[in-house]
Amino acid sequence: MADKHTSTQHVSIFKPYSVGLVASPKPTNSKIIQVTLRETMPYMSGSGELDSQVVNYNGKDKAGNAVTTKVVTGNTVPATWVPFGSNRLTPPDVRDGEKVMVYRAGDEDEYYWSELGLDDGLRRLETIVIGLSGSPQTRSNVDPADGSWYFIEWSSHQKHLLMSNSKLNGEVVQYTVKFDYGQGTIGVSDDLENSFLFDSINRVFQFINQDKCLVQMNQQNINILAQDTLSLSAVNAINLLTNKLSITANSSVGITTNTFEATAPGGFTFNGPIRHTGGNLVSDGDGIFGGVSVQRHEHTKVQNGGDVSGPPVQ
Repeated sequence: MADKHTSTQHVSIFKPYSVGLVASPKPTNSKIIQVTLRETMPYMSGSGELDSQVVNYNGKDKAGNAVTTKVVTGNTVPATWVPFGSNRLTPPDVRDGEKVMVYRAGDEDEYYWSELGLDDGLRRLETIVIGLSGSPQTRSNVDPADGSWYFIEWSSHQKHLLMSNSKLNGEVVQYTVKFDYGQGTIGVSDDLENSFLFDSINRVFQFINQDKCLVQMNQQNINILAQDTLSLSAVNAINLLTNKLSITANSSVGITTNTFEATAPGGFTFNGPIRHTGGNLVSDGDGIFGGVSVQRHEHTKVQNGGDVSGPPVQ
């Protein structure tokens, strides 16, 4: 005779109960929907109406203890999303008329649902959040909302794609990346105050680090800000081409080179004393100093012999 224990079938009381029809769009931040149980109400057609009611039944159990039971009446019942998978933290944003699978634990008036994927064409705006645990701890529960998870939020409600990571497993930095399709921007930032901005509509591309150094392309303008030193270096040449070049140095300007060439058909204008050391001043043309020509000036009080002439004639 077979062992009576081997012939006993153990079946979970949590099992499929009915194919359901979503009665109204699921609220964005909720896991609960109102659903019509089609297999228990075969005479109904179309989507259900939200007229379900909760009735409290007061009675006694077989031991004589007072009990209160909630019974749902009406043609729709509330059902809570149960994920048959991992990492997805938010339910699909199902809409009225979409078929779902409804589950029940025993004969309790509590219902659960999962998507069937048969009516995805009825969907409109959706938000999906996927999370990966970033905690190496194995003896404590970690809530996905406390910043300890790697997560991705893809939302056509918010018009964005958002990604971030945790720092519980030795990560040296936490990054947040946001594609904002509604504003036309891409932003990357970390918890060290470094950031990057890509703004397609306003045509702005910007880098800022935690030392407040800035590199920015703002439409037709380029701005560079260094809190200490800005260096430009090229092995062969650096060429600057513009209509107007302005240099303001609060302390000094120093130029060190083998030869220095400057062409200014309109002339040079200096405001302040000029001092020259270490060599001759060579000019192919005349020099005029204080209104006196170097090449063509004449002297007063000119006499023969070794007398000294007078000053130049202005």
